[in-house]
Amino acid sequence: MWVSFMATILCDIGGVLIDVDYRSALEGLSRECGLSEEAIYKRMFGSGLKERHDEGKISSYEFYRGIVPEERISFGRFGDLWNGIFSEKKEVIDFVSSLGGRCRLLTASNIDSIHFNFCYKNYKWMSVFDGLGLSYKLGFTKPGRGFFEKLCKEFCIEAEEAVLIDDTQE
Repeated sequence: MWVSFMATILCDIGGVLIDVDYRSALEGLSRECGLSEEAIYKRMFGSGLKERHDEGKISSYEFYRGIVPEERISFGRFGDLWNGIFSEKKEVIDFVSSLGGRCRLLTASNIDSIHFNFCYKNYKWMSVFDGLGLSYKLGFTKPGRGFFEKLCKEFCIEAEEAVLIDDTQE
């Protein structure tokens, strides 16, 4: 099989192994914080807050405080709503899991610490990975050059010996 010739497979998490639907988080945050979904969306995505959190440039608590005014809900409840956006893609998970042991398997994911901790705790298939390339730890997000340069350096990856499985063209 072709996979046996690949030295390293880099696999995104969101959009590849799990579907991500931010609407449920926006709806829940709106309902419980008393702000419109549009206002929550602007605080999260329109301000660069989510990207800074994904890059590990701000803490999870700072992320929460930037979205939830006046601590209208607890940090724990915020995490519950923020993590309620996932659904597993079983067929893809089974396929990627079958690659374990046949090649080096690493994540290459734009993910924040709240989401990663949830995934690592709740999805047993996370253990199939030999290493975790996570934006919040690397300090960069995909598709930026910095993400891939740091990932390759940290995990001693030769780019020409790796393939990336991702859900975006970029």
